[in-house]
Amino acid sequence: AGDKVFLKETYGGGASYASQPSSVIHFGLGTMETVDSLKIDWPNGHQQMETNLAINERHSITESVNLSTSIETLNTTPSAIKVFPNPFTSTMTIQLTSPLQEFAVLRLIDVDGRILITQEMPAKTAELTLKSIDLPAGIYTIQLISGKEIVSQKVVKY
Repeated sequence: AGDKVFLKETYGGGASYASQPSSVIHFGLGTMETVDSLKIDWPNGHQQMETNLAINERHSITESVNLSTSIETLNTTPSAIKVFPNPFTSTMTIQLTSPLQEFAVLRLIDVDGRILITQEMPAKTAELTLKSIDLPAGIYTIQLISGKEIVSQKVVKY
């Protein structure tokens, strides 16, 4: 709002048995009369921007879903990402059949959408090894993000 940036965080889940904390976030704007924009970083890594929000009102915001699976920026296809070994114990290698054309970010995400590992991948990268991954056994998602393009692959830790 104006030249000010406000930051609030909320987390889902319960505080105790059969209860859940409020997901309402309140921003006190004082004498400000407009909100330029609201940026939401969802737990799965998706970012959403809302604009033209009226003040002194409650807004219900649901995560928008982008069904586009275009991966032209990566110059590859989802099947061109190979994760091995899969299942893995403590080390995994992510291999692309063709090097990245531009900078990308690799994320390891749990089933609750929490980002557990973020690793930068510079242009020309074709392979990355993650070592000493100390996580409980379970199903995870590897997400490769370059620009607005995302490629995902499920992996299993045992």
